[in-house]
Amino acid sequence: MGKIILENISKTYNDEHYAVKDISLTIEDGEFIIFVGPSGCGKSTTLRMIAGLESISEGKLYIDDQEMSKASPKDRDLSMVFQDFALYPNMTVYKNLQYPLKMHKVDKDEADQTIHRVASLLGLDSLLDRKPSQLSGGQKQRVALGRAIVRQPKAFLMDEPLSNLDAKLRVDMRYEISQLHQTLDTTVVYVTHDQTEAMTMGDRIVVMNHGNIQQVGTPAEIYNRPQNLFVAEFIGTPKINIFNKELSNGQVDWSGQQHILVDAEDQEVLVGVRPENLKLRPGKSYTVKMIENLGSEQHIFLDGEDKQVVAQVAYDDDIQIGEQYELTIIKPERVNVFSAESQESINF
Repeated sequence: MGKIILENISKTYNDEHYAVKDISLTIEDGEFIIFVGPSGCGKSTTLRMIAGLESISEGKLYIDDQEMSKASPKDRDLSMVFQDFALYPNMTVYKNLQYPLKMHKVDKDEADQTIHRVASLLGLDSLLDRKPSQLSGGQKQRVALGRAIVRQPKAFLMDEPLSNLDAKLRVDMRYEISQLHQTLDTTVVYVTHDQTEAMTMGDRIVVMNHGNIQQVGTPAEIYNRPQNLFVAEFIGTPKINIFNKELSNGQVDWSGQQHILVDAEDQEVLVGVRPENLKLRPGKSYTVKMIENLGSEQHIFLDGEDKQVVAQVAYDDDIQIGEQYELTIIKPERVNVFSAESQESINF
């Protein structure tokens, strides 16, 4: 079992600065949940409070329905994986994997079987006699994961574990960690600032900012129906396009060609349109300033109406710098509309 409940959790420093403020969340047994947000948003502090490495200023923490708010880290039966691997440089891979089992006084023969089973699972069989200095970054990360796995904890806590790896290794390790979660079926609480990791790995995503939870949902929910402007702009590459419009009589006029229906009172609104939901047609409102050709698609950067817009088009669309276009929306039902005043969604 590995169900974790955060009940009105807060963390303050000097009794005045809130690093995390009044967050509540239930993490189900076996769930892969990801905390994502900009630097300083409180995601790592939240993870450290779950681990017991930071004290909880207010609120309660439950692990499998038992309150653990003040329990020491060793009594919580959780394993943590850090971004710097935290391996013992003077120990072999085998002894690094063995160390947590020795600390918990696991029988030597049982520990040996566990180590070899985990090493096989992670492809470390041939590396057991090597020391960390003889390993690549990806191998070190697998050893760090192995050291967390050998104890068979209730949950794995991972604090930006891939941030020290190069781009290719991050892609490889994302796949390996996801496969590992499916194999072990153990709760994973994962912290990252990388939205690609969040979107590709998590069952659910927790978006944080300024110590508060902004939205909790599946990757599809977070991307397609952000609850506020911060979530809309933080998630998605290229970033969502935001247009200032007027909501009148339940609809937003889009260049006289289309109308976006919104069940709300007349007001100023911010209309969010993802780059892939824009289509270019001949016109004079926007001028192409830059093209990013990514092979499978193109990102078209256009200037017009005192703002820059990004459209995502097919790789073989013949578009040239300097050409002029109008913008139409491919799927109006996929557009997000936010109150200009509160910046909260009004078509969520």
